[in-house]
Amino acid sequence: MATPAESANSPGRTSTLAATLERDEGDAVADLLEQLRPTRSSATFVFASAHYDLELLGRALGSLPGRVYGCTTAGLIGCRGLQQSGMTAVTLSGPRVKIEPFVISPLLAYRTRALEVGHSVRARIADCPVDWTAAGLLLIDGLSGMEERVVSALYHALPHLPLVGGSAGDDLAFQTTRVYVDGQFLSDAAVFLLLSTSLPLRSIRCQHYEPTAEKLVVTEADARRRILYELDGVPAALTYAERVGVPADRLSANDFSRAPLMVRVGSEYYIRSVRQVNADHSLTLYCAVDRGHILTLGRPGDPLAALDLAFRQAREAAGEPELVLGFDCVLRRLEFQQQRIDATVARLMQENRVVGFNSYGEQYNSLHVNQTFTGLVMGARDARRG
Repeated sequence: MATPAESANSPGRTSTLAATLERDEGDAVADLLEQLRPTRSSATFVFASAHYDLELLGRALGSLPGRVYGCTTAGLIGCRGLQQSGMTAVTLSGPRVKIEPFVISPLLAYRTRALEVGHSVRARIADCPVDWTAAGLLLIDGLSGMEERVVSALYHALPHLPLVGGSAGDDLAFQTTRVYVDGQFLSDAAVFLLLSTSLPLRSIRCQHYEPTAEKLVVTEADARRRILYELDGVPAALTYAERVGVPADRLSANDFSRAPLMVRVGSEYYIRSVRQVNADHSLTLYCAVDRGHILTLGRPGDPLAALDLAFRQAREAAGEPELVLGFDCVLRRLEFQQQRIDATVARLMQENRVVGFNSYGEQYNSLHVNQTFTGLVMGARDARRG
């Protein structure tokens, strides 16, 4: 019987998928290497459970093909479907794809570094063949609290480049999240990757929440620390608990996932998820909000229908997928498990060759968002060949 990787991979593909459940760092990397098969590679992406010894794992990952990029996660997406432990990986090889990395560390240097990255990326794109397309991928420390500033600065430096990404996780421990580049797992860091290719390339964003008529005004907040102190002049947790019909001392991640806070930007609504309730009845969020913002309470629609539609639209735009590099909020994963639809979601991800992870936040163009699936879809055939 074929392994998940053997079923997903075939000769002539630009991408080769792999996944492992091995718990020992060396054994896990050896398992990935056997599936990926040594080859001339532009890059390998690896997404890993935070349960590994990251110093040992960082050294071992150097044996994988090409330059290796990745991060710690709150769950994995790959050729095995959805995993809670282990690692998932994909190697990109051949002449049709090129990846160039730009490291941002420390993150407080984001303004200067974004200008430098923008200058370099524009020069790289100018050197690409005229029929190639490009997009940006951002992997970033998910506990840094810097995603809004970093992604906004990068997008404004490169306003015509599609940008997607995910915030690294640590299996909901909320202690340390790290990105992997140049043989090391780093905190207080991000890696921005320019992906250019002759294959069709499209960004994707999917959420299944709709705004309700319930409005809440932010009357006190600390945007830099992502702490929401008051809604409608009342301690935020008390107001939120009343609106969702759950006692404040019983609020949980499941409540946060089914009733997110939303902010309107133009004609679109984007999610600002609650991360935790604090002792003073304030709320810590995964995204920043500020005093005076008007928030809307969200309600879930059909997650399977929304995800299926997003993939169908991606196929219409880019054709049969060669690969989808995908970043899905960990709160969505919890909701899928609660509704017992995670196996169906896993099949959808496998059918569309999604490799990625459950994140502490997602990036889409200039915005840092929550409870959203974002990704980069690469079609299987050269655009010039139809």
